[in-house]
Amino acid sequence: MKILVTGGAGFVGFNLLCYLKDSYPTYQLLAYDNLKRLGSEQNVPSLLARGIEFVHGDIRNAQELQQVGAVDVIIHCASDASVLGGITSSSELIVQNNLLGSINVFEYAAQCNAKLVYFSTNRIYSCESLNALAYMEQETRFTLEENQQLAGVSDQGISEQFPILLSKTFYGATKYCGEVLLQEYAAYKGLQYVVNRFGVISGKGQFGMESQGVIAYWLRQHLEKKPLKYIGFGGSGKQVRDALHVADVCALVDLQLQHFDSVQGNVFNAGGGYANSFSLLELTGYCEALTGNSVPIQVVADQRAGDIPIYYTDNSHVTAALGWVPQRSIHDILSDLLDWLDPTAKISFPG
Repeated sequence: MKILVTGGAGFVGFNLLCYLKDSYPTYQLLAYDNLKRLGSEQNVPSLLARGIEFVHGDIRNAQELQQVGAVDVIIHCASDASVLGGITSSSELIVQNNLLGSINVFEYAAQCNAKLVYFSTNRIYSCESLNALAYMEQETRFTLEENQQLAGVSDQGISEQFPILLSKTFYGATKYCGEVLLQEYAAYKGLQYVVNRFGVISGKGQFGMESQGVIAYWLRQHLEKKPLKYIGFGGSGKQVRDALHVADVCALVDLQLQHFDSVQGNVFNAGGGYANSFSLLELTGYCEALTGNSVPIQVVADQRAGDIPIYYTDNSHVTAALGWVPQRSIHDILSDLLDWLDPTAKISFPG
């Protein structure tokens, strides 16, 4: 088996390659990356030490991809993952990275007759529809009302039937366009693929920042005693997401590769689910407990473009298909991050 991982030196790609090397030592693994992401260059020596080949290249350059040669599987992780991309920065850049780059990857996969695992996002779901959800304000978070007017929402969270077609951010739109094009590549070029709409992924090795990687960013700000902001929704910090440990991502992809014939052509929501959901206010409490530090938090009442009040994943479809459920909690994620960011730390969650 020869597997190419785009974005292979990034947080998710690196963890995935290490997992596959540990699990299948005879596989030939290639990391393909342009090393533009913060911290990615630091992962290259570790990849090489494990016997994983590193190829410096950019998915926006079709010729560079073609020079890699034939592979059996492509796991397409490379992405500009900022929700604010194209809103507070160039829209051209995120379209080039996420859509035009993906087209090059799809063409390459079709030419190789390679199976493709496409990393999409839950942000393909309409911001307008997510903002129209009926929800209640509780002491530390927003919670979904029982009765909803939209399809694809329940006490389990958001399923694949939730509305997509209204506006969603440039990031979500570029990833969704990739999903639509995959259908055409399957129909007319025989490309076999599976799509994962992931939620917030985190864990050891993540360099979080304000625009992405919120859990790692929140914990690091507490460790370094630097300020944070609650932005939007009255500045309450009660907006909700779910957390998925990167090791659970690796386990899911492994299952998909083992059972590819039965899941190919499927689109799966994959996230931490309600059990691993959190509000920013709750995340602050977790970080304070772990670090022993409190930081100043600025209240910004106005909502930013692309903000949503609540999202956690209904994993019912992927669980039914593969038996996959997340095995690690948000506490596990934070503990692993703390061990990485500050190996000397001895503080753990109470109880």
